[in-house]
Order: sequence, then C-alpha cells, then structure tokens
Amino acid sequence: MIMKTSMKMALASVIGQGRRLASVLVAIALGVAFMATTLLVSNSVQATLRDRAAASVGGAAAVVSVPDSGEGPIPVALPSQVKSALPQAKVTAIAGGLTFHRTHTGGQPLRLKSLPVLDERTKLDSGRLPTARGEIAVSSDVAAQRQIQIGQSVDFLSGEAAKDGNGGTTPLRVVGVVSPDKSGPDGVAPLAFALNDDIWELTGRTGFLQVQVNLPDVGMEDEKTKKLVAGLPAAAGLTVRTGAEEVAERQRFLDSGIKVVTTMLLGFVVIAVFVSALVISNTFSILIAQRTRALALMRCIGADRAQVRRAVLFEAFLVGVIGSVIGLLLGVAVAAIVVSFAKGINGLVPSVAAVLVPMSVGVVVTVLASLAPARAATRVAPIAALRPVSAQVEGRVARLRIVIGTALFFVGAVCLVMGARGSGIAIGVAGGVSSFLGVMLLTPLVVPAAASVVGAPLRSGGVAGRLAVANARRNPGRAAATASALLVGVTLVTMMLVGAATGTTSINASLDRTFPVDSQISAEAPLGQSHADKLAATPEVERSGLANSTSVTVKSGSVTISDSSLVGVSAEAAKVSRRADAFTGLADGKILLPSDAGIADGSPVTVATEGGGTLSLTAVVSSGKLESFYTTFNSVQRLDPKALNQVWVRYADGVEASTGERKAAEYLSGVPGVRIQGAAAAREAFQKIINIVLLVVVGLLAMAVVIALVGIGNTLGLSVFERTRESGLLRALGLLKSGLRAMFGLEALVLTGVGTALGLLLGISYGIAGSYALLNDLGGVTVDIPWARLLLVVAVALAAGWLASVLPAIRAAKVSASVALASE
Repeated sequence: MIMKTSMKMALASVIGQGRRLASVLVAIALGVAFMATTLLVSNSVQATLRDRAAASVGGAAAVVSVPDSGEGPIPVALPSQVKSALPQAKVTAIAGGLTFHRTHTGGQPLRLKSLPVLDERTKLDSGRLPTARGEIAVSSDVAAQRQIQIGQSVDFLSGEAAKDGNGGTTPLRVVGVVSPDKSGPDGVAPLAFALNDDIWELTGRTGFLQVQVNLPDVGMEDEKTKKLVAGLPAAAGLTVRTGAEEVAERQRFLDSGIKVVTTMLLGFVVIAVFVSALVISNTFSILIAQRTRALALMRCIGADRAQVRRAVLFEAFLVGVIGSVIGLLLGVAVAAIVVSFAKGINGLVPSVAAVLVPMSVGVVVTVLASLAPARAATRVAPIAALRPVSAQVEGRVARLRIVIGTALFFVGAVCLVMGARGSGIAIGVAGGVSSFLGVMLLTPLVVPAAASVVGAPLRSGGVAGRLAVANARRNPGRAAATASALLVGVTLVTMMLVGAATGTTSINASLDRTFPVDSQISAEAPLGQSHADKLAATPEVERSGLANSTSVTVKSGSVTISDSSLVGVSAEAAKVSRRADAFTGLADGKILLPSDAGIADGSPVTVATEGGGTLSLTAVVSSGKLESFYTTFNSVQRLDPKALNQVWVRYADGVEASTGERKAAEYLSGVPGVRIQGAAAAREAFQKIINIVLLVVVGLLAMAVVIALVGIGNTLGLSVFERTRESGLLRALGLLKSGLRAMFGLEALVLTGVGTALGLLLGISYGIAGSYALLNDLGGVTVDIPWARLLLVVAVALAAGWLASVLPAIRAAKVSASVALASE
C-alpha cells in the first residue's frame, strides 16, 4: 500500500511537470543515444568482419600459415605434397611480400600478392588480371595516389637499398586496376597483384604466405585433415589450423582493432553521461526546492519521509525509463543512417547488450543523480516548509565540501606538475582528474566570486545589468549548477585544442632540429647552381641552395668515426634551413658535429675519403641534434671533387609537401634519376593526422557540450519560474518587459562567461601539462595556445548561453505583474 501510494505520487508529479522535465529527458536521451549508436555500429562492424573472416577462409578444412615468429615462407613443395596426400583436395597457395616502387621521392613500399579471386568484395575496376610474367595489377588507391595508369611501365626495386631508391630496377607493365577487400588482413596497405614468379623475384623470398586446403564432402573431419597436413615434411615448423580455428584467429585479430576504437568512443560516452548526470541532478534539486511546500503538505496529511523519498526516486526512475527509450530509438535511427552510408558494412546488427546497456545506464544514472535531491526533500520539517518564503537566497557552502575540494585540487595540482616534469603519464592523469574534481566541489564558492569579476562591466550598464550580476551571485548552488555542466565541456575542448597545437608545434620543432631542410634533391646526373636557381624562381619554392656530400672517416685524438656522411653547405643552402641556428659557427676550416660524437668543441679534426683526400678542420659542437657532419660547400669540394651535389629546398608557406615535390620533379624533368627526400612530407603527414584526430575528438566532445547547453537552458528556465513573484515585483516597481528580458539574458551571459572562463583556464593548464608529460622525450616542448580557436569556443559558448535564456525570458515577460505577485 505504501509503495503504491509513492508510485501514484511519482506518476502524478511526472504528468504535472512534463514541461519542466523536458530538458532532463533531452539530456538522458542524448547520452543514451550516443551510447546506443556507438554499441550498435561497433556490433555491426564486428559482425561484418566476422562474416568476411569466414568468407576469406572459404570453408577450408585446413589452413597453413607462417608462424607468428615470422620464420618462413611456406616451402613451394607443400601444395604438391598436400595434393599427393589428398588427391581430392583443392589447394590454394597465396604468395606475397613487400617490395618498393621507384618514384621521384625514392622507394615507396608496395605489398605484392598472388592473383585475387574476384567477387563482390574484390572487384576489377578496369583492365584485366596479369596472365604472364612482367605484368601487374595495382589497387585503385595505389593507382590514384601514385598516378599510375593501365599500360604504364612501373619500376620496382628490391633489397635494403630499395628504401633509399638505390639499386637496380625491374619493370612491370600495369594491365589492371583492382578494388580489393579492405577488411582483409592487408587492410588499407598499398597493394598490387602479380604472378608468383614475379613476386618471388622482387621480394627475394621464394614460397607462400598461406596455403588453404578445401575438401569435398567426403566425411573426413577437419581435425584429421589438420593432423595429416601438419605431418607432411614441408609443413614442419609451420602453423596449421582447421578452418574454424583460422576463422576464430582472424576474428580475434580484427576484433582487437574494433575494440580499441569502441573503448575510445565509450570514453567520450562516459563524459557525455557524466554531464547528463550533472544536468539531471541540478534539475531535480531545483524542482524539489520549488515543491518544498507541496511535499511538506503531503507530510502533514500523513505521508512519512520514506514515502516522499520513494516518490522522488520513482519519479526519477520513470523519467529515466522514458528518456532512455527515446534515446534508444534515436540511437537506433542514427546507427541505421551511419551503417547505410558507411561502405563495406553489411547492415545494422542489433544485440541484447547494445539495447540493454544504454537503457540500464540511462535509468541507473538518472536514479543515482536524484539521490541527493531525494534526501533533501525530507530534511525540512513540514511546518517550517509550509511557511511562505521567497526563492532560496545565498547560503553557506558546507565546510566539509570546501575542505575536500581544496585538498583534491592542491593534491591534483602537485601530481599534475610531477607528471609534466617526467614522473609519469599515469601520475599526471591522476592529478588532472583529482584537481578537476576539486574544482567541481568548489564551484558553489568559486562561481559567485568569479561572477562578480566577469559581470563587473555590466554593473555600469543600467538596472538590468546590476540585477543580473546580483542574481548570478545570490544563489551559489543555482549558479554552480548552471556553470558546472558547461565547465566540463569547455575544459575538455580547450585541453584538446591546446594539446594538439602544442604537440604539433613541438614535433615540428623537433623535426626542424633534426631535419632542418624541407627537401633534399639529388640525381644520377650532376646538379649545379643553375638547377638551384631554377627551383628558387618557381612559385612553390621560397628558397633553394646548393649542397654536396661525401663519405668520410672522422678522426680527432683517440676518436675515430668511420663511414660518416660529410655534408657541404653553401651560404644559400644555410638560409634554406627552418632552424635558424642549425648552421651557426659554420665556416671554411670548421666542421659542425653532433654533441654525442665524443669530440670536444675546438678540437682539431681530420676527415679522409676512401679516395685518399684529407682535410684538417676545427670542431664546432652543435647544441641540437644532427644526422650528419657539416662543413662548407667549398671545403667538401676541395676534399672530394667528385662529391655528389644536392639542391636543398624550402617550400613556400601554404604549399603542401606532395605538391612541392611533384612540381620540383616536373621542373627538373630533364635531369635523369631525380630523387626527392626530406622532412616536409613527414611534417605534413603528422599535421594531417593531428587535424583528423582533433576533428574527431572535438566532434565527439560536442555531444557533452550540447548536453551542457541543454542544462543551462533548463536551469535558467526553472530559476525564472522559481522567481515569478520576484519578477512581478520588479515589474510593479517599474522595470519594463525589455528590461526583464535583458536581465535574464545578461544573467545567462554572466554564468556562461564564468563557466567558459574557468574551462579555458583549466583546459589550457591541462593541455600544457599533458603536452609536457607526453612530449618530454622530444628534447623540448614549445607551448602553442591557439587563441583564434579558443576565441571561437568563447563566442559559441556565449551565444549559446544567451540563446538558452531567450525562451525563459520571454515567458517571464509575458506574465503580468499582478498575476506574478499572486503566484505561490
């Protein structure tokens, strides 16, 4: 009976407060939808990969592969031995290996494989598959990225020297373009297909990567087939599995990658759910405060504390169920859209976990977030709660909360500094979490004080401005509730922006210290000053200069360093460097050495070539990292008149490395054997990766920010309702409707500004500390704060905060002063 009464009270409350609970439903629905979408898409991808793993094995009874140790390949004799032992078997042998395709930038890696079986996942885009030696089919990605066309002759290199673009070449003619199955073991690796004999010649490894044994339905168990194949002489030391075991192994390998991505996404889901919990708790706290008299009346007519507490909790349960159902339906719809647009996913595959986990999390988080408001509902004595009081005013923040919050903040700050100074990433992360929790506990104390500072300019803006600042400070709990949710989102976004900018700048600086030149161009034919001048005159190149190099033995006292590269740098080439001090102290008669060479600054050094040339120089020890020894261009030319010349290039700002390298190769097209190497491509590739990761991370954090903005609008709306009589009194005293709307709008701006300002301070601190913890090994961290992006964050947050106040302010202004003064 008691439980039934509580349920009736809760149901009546949900029905009666539907509009006020709308934002709670939105917060729950968004968090649950995010989780449901993540789990459903992940489950669909895993199901697709499992299907493809099974299809790639093709119902094989046994599969032979190279062991994990990498020893191999599979002997060429194995397929014939299997065929002799099992005449009825279909044996498929797959060869493959890594070779290098020669381009103007040197040897580009390319994975060769035996001819594929064409099906719905592996399709022939154009041309045909190779039918004779000297022919090759390339993947569509390789054809597009390396500008390869059918009929073109492609040079391939082999051996270790291939990585540098040296050595002999083997030409193959392109006869087809294939779109391979990217979910297979080769993934998105650059891929090409050729006959086995060509693969073995280019890779230098005669044998197979895998052998599949398929049997017709002859009643022989797969396990027996496995044992028979494993016992063959050529199978000694190889891995032999049944078809089912091979499918399971491939699933394990594929699932591991998906699980990493899913875990990362669920991390952002946790952030979104945490912000949702803040919104839910804040909303229920305000609703309970507004219903204090109603709850007290229930107590006076016979309801006990337990009934009231159960009613509040059951109300939260009902709201959680409704919000979770809405979120689940939304998540299913979004997942279906994602799967339909994603290439390669067979279709949406639901699972029990993908449905029950988001639903359970949504309900449990809602109930847990309502525990504190439920306890607060029964703390006030019924008679005291029935007294007519105005909206709750400023109160003292609990001392225990202040003590715990302060302790967490300072302990976390110390750990954060320790992590940044090299004590370990784990300590830094723990410090960040601890300090942030401390700030969250201190928000009722910090936010009102910060509101005075942020709102100072508004005090001179008239009555509406002064009232807005006073309202923002008057109720610490309400102010903290409004600002805290946004604080979480802005902190995380700012941390990622600062961390990404600092990481990019620091790594670029490290590359500039180690590889100060964008591109180094060499050729089989001699390069001279005319070539450098030609490149310098092109729009893609900012500077160019001539350098030369030779192999030498360096001697100084007891130190002897053999097979070292001595690079001669001209005055023009020195200006090409992106590191201003890279060649400081370099002059005729000097040799620039790395600090780890073991030769003291100012020591006499003798360099000698294999041809007998010698040169006496004086050591200048560099403060940065060097990959070679450096002297002047003229010194190397005197030492070795046959030294190979290079042209060093610095590309103009805004020119992509790939574009600059391609244009440089075109301008030097008349020179045979042009090769282009340097750090520009690595720098550009890293920047692209950082930009993609940052875009994904900020996009995922956007869900938490959206939920936070929903919470701001809800808190403002409820506080406006809570202050209906106050608004009526202000109207009666002469405040215009426009002034009332401005007051609520400015109050929203003040609280949004506080949350944004605190988020910026914390986010910048965490971003810098995290960069130091992660990048200390680079030899220096260059802090870079992206002010333009942070200003955009501030603008978006303030605009959203203002918009969140528009509807509540309009509703407040519509109520006449007499009606507002008569409200409870």
